[in-house]
Amino acid sequence: MSNLARKIYLKIVHEYNDFSERYLSAMRRKKLNNTDFTIISNNCWAGSVYRRYGLPYQSPTAGLYFFAEEYIKFVKDLKAGVSGDVKIIPTTESHYYEALKRKGHENKLIGLINNEIEVVFLHYSNPEIAIEKWKRRCQRVNFDNLIVKFSEMDECEERHISEFCKLPFKKKLLLLAKKTTGFQKE
Repeated sequence: MSNLARKIYLKIVHEYNDFSERYLSAMRRKKLNNTDFTIISNNCWAGSVYRRYGLPYQSPTAGLYFFAEEYIKFVKDLKAGVSGDVKIIPTTESHYYEALKRKGHENKLIGLINNEIEVVFLHYSNPEIAIEKWKRRCQRVNFDNLIVKFSEMDECEERHISEFCKLPFKKKLLLLAKKTTGFQKE
């Protein structure tokens, strides 16, 4: 595909997505039984769901991702995670610096929640905006209607999947890269 054809294709896709989000989201939203829910995900999936249904982001996990180990720590004590402090650290201080370099994310903002849990602010280039959105969305978390989602990615090991399965949340979604047996909801 030539550069011109690619640009035209991407413009059409962008315009369709923009149309879909503006006009079709209202129809999709009418099919929901409840619109007051919080999705806590290990990647940008939460933001995609809220956008698809034209809902306000009620999750701090939109526009970012966690490495598997960090996500499990975050959801194990979710209330502390969303009520704690977050600061930006140099990427070179990240425990995952080499993995970030392999992904081409060595220039992304790295947040540190409660001086312990790393989060990659994937879609943010301004640290003040990233922190402001994190804090604002943390205040919107509905602990009475949580959907906790984990995908097998970003240094995920079998033990992380096992730990996720044991978490006490009522609504959990686990997305695996391949068919797997042996993991059960606790």
